[in-house]
Amino acid sequence: MHIPILLGTTRTGNQSSKVAAFLQQQLRTMEDMTTEVLNLGEAHFPMLEERIRKVEDLPPLLQQWVHTFRQADGIIIVTPEYKNSLPGSLKNFLDLLPAGAFHYTPIGIASVTSGALGGINALAHLRLISLSLKGMPIPDRFMVSHVQDAFDEQGQPVSEKLMPQSDKFLRELVKYAKAFRAIN
Repeated sequence: MHIPILLGTTRTGNQSSKVAAFLQQQLRTMEDMTTEVLNLGEAHFPMLEERIRKVEDLPPLLQQWVHTFRQADGIIIVTPEYKNSLPGSLKNFLDLLPAGAFHYTPIGIASVTSGALGGINALAHLRLISLSLKGMPIPDRFMVSHVQDAFDEQGQPVSEKLMPQSDKFLRELVKYAKAFRAIN
């Protein structure tokens, strides 16, 4: 199975990258699993100025990522919460994608915040957007509150709660991915 992780922020020095790396590390320990991090901060996609179907030359990296999503058994999106929603750069990227880009693929959402609520508003918005791209957001989620204090310098979780929460989240995503693979 292949489950890419979309790191949905372009912010310099972001804390979300620790969560993406942590989830990637955990996925790599699972049997028959491959993963990769697609870092939005390194992609430099253009601002949406025209409907994607009218753009003649899509950026090659965008074409590659769309192909990756279409081949994926599941997708994890790691998003910080900015001002009670997801980052504008992530929304722009998702708007650049063609309709149906997540084509009945299970979507696991990990939301991150420096505050106490774990990014619940970004999570809710991203679930709706995932559905509009024909993705299937799973019921479980991985929310990290006070992310700046949640990981040590080596990117390992400080709180003992994060390991069982992430394990449950990833196992549910894999369960959905296997089920969808069986019917597609």
